[in-house]
Amino acid sequence: MAKYKHITARPTDGGQLFTALSHEFAGPANYVQKLDWRRDLDQEVRREGYEYFSPSGTSDASSNAFPSSSEINLIHMVRRPNGEVAIIVGTKTHLYRYQKSDDISYVPSDYIEAGYFDTTPDSWITIGSGFSTNGNRWQAVDLNGYTIFNNGVDLPVSYRVEQETVTPLYELRENGISSIGSMTVYSGILMLGDIEQIDDLKAWMQGGSPYGVVTANTTRFHNRLIWSQIKEPLKFAASTNGAINADSQTVTLDYAVTSIQVGDQITITGAGTNGGNLTANVASISNNALFIDKAASTTVSDAPVQQTAEIGSIIGFEDLMGDGSGIVGMAPLQNMIVIYKDTSIFVGQYTGNTNIPFKFRVITIPSTQALYYKHTLIPVKNTHVYAGRDSFYSFDLTSGGPKELSQLAAVKNVFFEQTEIGSTNDVFAADNVLTNEIWFCFTSLSDDSAICYDYRNNTASTSAGSFSAAASIKKPPATNQDWFIMGTAQGAIFRYGLSNEDESEWNNKKAIYYRRSSSYSTTQVAYASKLKGGLANFGDAYNEKDFRGYLVQLASQQEENAVLTIKIYGYANAYGSATTLVNGFQITTPATRNLVPCFFRSHLFQDEITATEYKNVRLAARTFDVSMVSSSSEIRQPTLS
Repeated sequence: MAKYKHITARPTDGGQLFTALSHEFAGPANYVQKLDWRRDLDQEVRREGYEYFSPSGTSDASSNAFPSSSEINLIHMVRRPNGEVAIIVGTKTHLYRYQKSDDISYVPSDYIEAGYFDTTPDSWITIGSGFSTNGNRWQAVDLNGYTIFNNGVDLPVSYRVEQETVTPLYELRENGISSIGSMTVYSGILMLGDIEQIDDLKAWMQGGSPYGVVTANTTRFHNRLIWSQIKEPLKFAASTNGAINADSQTVTLDYAVTSIQVGDQITITGAGTNGGNLTANVASISNNALFIDKAASTTVSDAPVQQTAEIGSIIGFEDLMGDGSGIVGMAPLQNMIVIYKDTSIFVGQYTGNTNIPFKFRVITIPSTQALYYKHTLIPVKNTHVYAGRDSFYSFDLTSGGPKELSQLAAVKNVFFEQTEIGSTNDVFAADNVLTNEIWFCFTSLSDDSAICYDYRNNTASTSAGSFSAAASIKKPPATNQDWFIMGTAQGAIFRYGLSNEDESEWNNKKAIYYRRSSSYSTTQVAYASKLKGGLANFGDAYNEKDFRGYLVQLASQQEENAVLTIKIYGYANAYGSATTLVNGFQITTPATRNLVPCFFRSHLFQDEITATEYKNVRLAARTFDVSMVSSSSEIRQPTLS
């Protein structure tokens, strides 16, 4: 009689997802499908669902989960210096802020009394509108109480929590800048890259909408980097030309500017004594005429006029030439700034020198390793992680260049075979701090719409949740509770179904296992979590095996019974088609009955576990009861002539 042996596969024995590699290579200890499961220590746990965004409870979800009917392409948390937080959501044309009733106390009373600020409790208010329908995915960064938003087409705008609406970065436009491609904050400085300049700034500023979307001729400087004053993201040393006669106190500018206000001190080049500079205060303004508190000593025309405080600052620019390629994205890393270009990486450090504020070194890389999907650049511990043209990479300051992430490379086909090479704005990444995962989200026609990279356990999985934006936030207005919220193409906002605190609306649990639809409904939506192992030959690639039992072992932390649907497949050859040996056997009470009885003979076996109930599942191991058979079967016979 054949001797059966029990072969157990635990997550810690492998636990990796291999979709781009052979199913036979994966073996029973790894997976070829891991849809809406995730790793937690020594277990595979069912991925949680998601609920409507409703900070005050489920009763307000019908309105607060739907700031718009248009696609959400930004979710961002703004934090005030006092710790207060606000949630900003963006669409192509609008920016919205979620206002909690507690927020009202932080709004200046004159705003409220004048009716400038919507005091409706627990609502979305519009803080920006009229943006270009051709805009790209929003970027957002925070600096010194300001949040800067950029869509690559419109002039970037700033926002403070106490403000009613966003404000354009006027000094950028007055410096002739039409738009920017990328931005980040480094050492308290707003850094902007990939700059588009207006060819004839004077003519444009004299037009009807000087701070709107530029329709005039422009020139793109893809390798140009510019930066603001330290801790002042609105300050870019804007200068315009003007004229003043000797003994006059009226400066006539080429065009009206916003960067100079009443009370500002300005410097007029050459208008002082003996042709020196004239420094004076602005007493009043009428269109493009400035009335100052000192008379000029020298008549000048086409003389630079700018705020005195910005002269001699670190504000400036640098063209990162090197290979001549353009800036794709950038982000701080430890005490450095890393700027990703098409064929190189520039690593810069702030010097503190006003004349040369930054010192860069360049690393030349193959274009395949460059950052391509710009909105996937995410800091993870002391590294950057991102999607290139054909794989996923990491970069740190100790390496000589990017390194392919082996675990994400093993599933790259899920991403790169679904994603169009030109759809860089549809692809993004977000850090889910609740699960310690980077979610790479993309538009998909299959079940897989996100690759979830667990950077704590170095494992990967996929999710069927189709989202257009996501971010980790603190529950508004100001708590220690972490939330991960996601936006959809239909304008809905969801909250990931895991919490670090018990939730009263979740029956005092920390997790839920249902989903919601993108149009408001009280119906809880079930979803399928599928875990499929690799092909198993159980150590014998030549002979057949008898398979008489399959055991599902749940973890001791399992809280409740959940129905599990089991499928077992048999293969004569990895290349051949599968024979379904067990089709949908249900384990209904895994606490007391967890064995799938069977008796089959084949060369290779594969198991699949599916959970669809509104319950958690914590899988500790799978055990196969098999016996080797001294039989090579027909497929192993030689071809006879």
